Amino acid sequence: MPPELDFLMILRILLPVFLFSLVCSSQAAEEILIVYRKDVALYQKIAQTIEGEFGDRIHLLALDSRNKGNQSRLGGITPSLVIALGDLASYNCQALSSRKILLLISNPLIIQEAQKNRDCEVRLFTPPSLVLEKVHQIFPQFKRIGLIYTSRSQIYYKEAERAAQTLGIELISRRAGPEEIIRAVSEVIKECEAFLLLPDPLLLRRAVFENIIRQGFIYKKPIIGPSRSTVRLGALLSVDYDFEFLLSQCRKVLKDYFKTGRLVCPEIPYKVHINEKTLKFMGLKTEVFPEPEIISK
Repeated sequence: MPPELDFLMILRILLPVFLFSLVCSSQAAEEILIVYRKDVALYQKIAQTIEGEFGDRIHLLALDSRNKGNQSRLGGITPSLVIALGDLASYNCQALSSRKILLLISNPLIIQEAQKNRDCEVRLFTPPSLVLEKVHQIFPQFKRIGLIYTSRSQIYYKEAERAAQTLGIELISRRAGPEEIIRAVSEVIKECEAFLLLPDPLLLRRAVFENIIRQGFIYKKPIIGPSRSTVRLGALLSVDYDFEFLLSQCRKVLKDYFKTGRLVCPEIPYKVHINEKTLKFMGLKTEVFPEPEIISK
């Protein structure tokens, strides 16, 4: 066999191997950024667990509820994938809006900013509109749903408004400042058939939250909470997911991403949590629905 043919044959064999190893090494070099609220133990545990499993490719950026965030906080890395855990309502999204891919878990503000960049692929795991959709399935008798929103939860309100129009629900809403919330809650609860409590830190302050729950019982207007913990404290129901589910989704998405280089988001099963005592006190019955998790107060 002539030497040039021998060389070409070797090249034909080795070139695919070289290209494959190059692709693998480039994928291995990709860096993932997990941004999370450090004042939420659940998100911190998920972020640290993922970091422990996937090693040096994972970078963590912990922010508190007041942190504005900026490009320098990213430590000079250029992540190809950003996983945002929780509602970082005060985070400056410009630091992330130039990324090619964003995987978002309950973070509508970053979605709003990221959608301005056409190169971003945006996924929302927990749209606020899902809560209204599930409530409408379980309690179709609720035709007038009230809510209060502030400057920190306006994006939640806009999404709820769109969902309400689609579902044929009348949304009774008020925008309120920190000093106006208690009075606004009283006005809205009197007018509505159920009250949707948005995941707004101003609305979830202890005094405000307790007032909302108390007025809900006084006027027999069920409160739809943003989390399982609010159901334990007297809200009628919530639609959310638990730690193990969040962790399993992060693992799956990252494993698929490292293996294929593509972002694959699976279907998201949510859990409905119902406070049985609140249900009975309000004199309510649910429609046929997948088995909810019953929580007694």
